[in-house]
Amino acid sequence: MLTVRAYDTRDWPAVWALLEPTFRAGETYTFARDITEAQARQAWVDAPTATFVAVDTGNRIAGTYFLKPNQPGQGGHVCNCGYVVGEHARGLGVASALCEHSQREAAARGFRAMQFNCVVSTNEVAVQLWRKLGFAMVGRLPGAFRHPTRGDVDAFVMYKTLADQAATRAPEPQVIGIDHVYITVSDLARSEAFYDRVLPALGFRKNRFALNDEPHVQYYNRHFGYVLRPARSGQTHDPYAPGLHHFCLRVDTVDDVRAAAAALQAAGVDATEPYLHPGYAPDYWATFFTDPDGMRLEITNYRQERRDRHDRWDALGA
Repeated sequence: MLTVRAYDTRDWPAVWALLEPTFRAGETYTFARDITEAQARQAWVDAPTATFVAVDTGNRIAGTYFLKPNQPGQGGHVCNCGYVVGEHARGLGVASALCEHSQREAAARGFRAMQFNCVVSTNEVAVQLWRKLGFAMVGRLPGAFRHPTRGDVDAFVMYKTLADQAATRAPEPQVIGIDHVYITVSDLARSEAFYDRVLPALGFRKNRFALNDEPHVQYYNRHFGYVLRPARSGQTHDPYAPGLHHFCLRVDTVDDVRAAAAALQAAGVDATEPYLHPGYAPDYWATFFTDPDGMRLEITNYRQERRDRHDRWDALGA
């Protein structure tokens, strides 16, 4: 069981033990990676309106957050929070508990909204969690965060109006992605040889497993799995019969589409030259190819309409 309580001065050594590796990593907060302990204490404890800790049943501090006005004066009715969860407590719902507690605490202190100013786009777990907890993406800051390994990456501004937290119902569950796709193939070895040329060139890894004594080959990346399994009939794929018509993978930019097509062609895959398809969308670039069973495959760029849909979902409305 997790308890969230007010910070006590005796908590600092345990809180610093959570903050230091997070700040040193430099992947999620804008604090300098060489921040001193005194500077961190000033930023996390002394300057904010309040600081809280999450404590587990063993009285071990599992996470912490601060609460403060986002701006002084005329912007003081909107608050800002920062959260850190200990490595030993990841995946246990600590971040959710801290964020939900902070919203109740903020509302009780008279704040009418909460704003996160720099949610790093590569911190996908946090982005998904804040959306699940009702925060809207209201802005995208191109290249605003200097990531230690990925270079300049985008950051999001996220915002939520604080209603009566006691009366606010739990957010509806949201589908946050495709977990896996299963493709039946007539000749597993032939299809495996084909996809061995395609998907590793696009950053996928590979493993094998069996279900009900049937072999499966899975290609996977950070976001989803693409699984081959043996077909139980000899029919070839008909994209115009009921079922899947084609499968489209997305890369970031038009240059990435060109690079993907070149990599596939170099691997012996008959991928088309990338070109613009204004009939689909004004900025729709794609390359097309087909697997050994006739499954149509495509690679396209992350178009502006798709970016807006992702970043401004709540603002765009139905």
